[in-house]
Amino acid sequence: MAALVSNTNLQGENVSIDCDGTNQQGENMNETIEDGNVLPFPGVAARDPVDLTPGTAYEVVTRAKVEELATDVKEIRDRIDGIFWLIAASIVVQIALRAMGIGH
Repeated sequence: MAALVSNTNLQGENVSIDCDGTNQQGENMNETIEDGNVLPFPGVAARDPVDLTPGTAYEVVTRAKVEELATDVKEIRDRIDGIFWLIAASIVVQIALRAMGIGH
């Protein structure tokens, strides 16, 4: 028999899990639900989702600045990608011209 780990959940109920990942009813505690969420611990009520709305004016201003920064970083990345493709295209053209004997 596998070793048993016992603990008390938030409701004060005693819950035990074997070291092989099954609970006392033999249910596998390592399985996941179809949408990828982990099954809740037996006897523990599902928690409310995390509230990501800003609660203070500071959080609103900080979020706005972070979003502006993300937009600026994306623009810079797009420009760098454009420069990369320009350099790559000029190298390909130079190689083609040399292959045809037109370039030096």
